Amino acid sequence: ETLAILVKLCRRLGKHGDLSILIDHFLEIFSTSDSLQLQSALVLNEILRGGPVNADFTSTVLSTYLSSEHWDDESDGTSSRSGRRALLSCLLLDGDRKSG
Repeated sequence: ETLAILVKLCRRLGKHGDLSILIDHFLEIFSTSDSLQLQSALVLNEILRGGPVNADFTSTVLSTYLSSEHWDDESDGTSSRSGRRALLSCLLLDGDRKSG
């Protein structure tokens, strides 16, 4: 239920909000905060789904998602780190599939 409400809210922000400000804000969080990277990717994906098709915004987000720094396989061997990397990979691929 909470996820459904979050998705609905993000899509409305995408439809009615200032996409430039929203995308810049969440890309900054995505790029600078490891602890909030998963959440910011989810929010970005849903904002883009709710907004109008815009090649510039889509290109900016995909460029960040596809940056090698987010795909490097630097695992410290812990299952929580590996699980987090797997979740992030799924979100990045989902953003690529839905936004592109």
